[in-house]
Amino acid sequence: PGGVPLKNSKGDIIGAIGVSGSTVENDHAVAVAGTEAL
Repeated sequence: PGGVPLKNSKGDIIGAIGVSGSTVENDHAVAVAGTEAL
């Protein structure tokens, strides 16, 4: 919960964004927003 992998255009995992401090749902939403910003 609260973590989302970062993938390159080939689908390889190249990192991750992890968030904590709120509810699982909020943490996940913030992590997803971070990946979309990249």
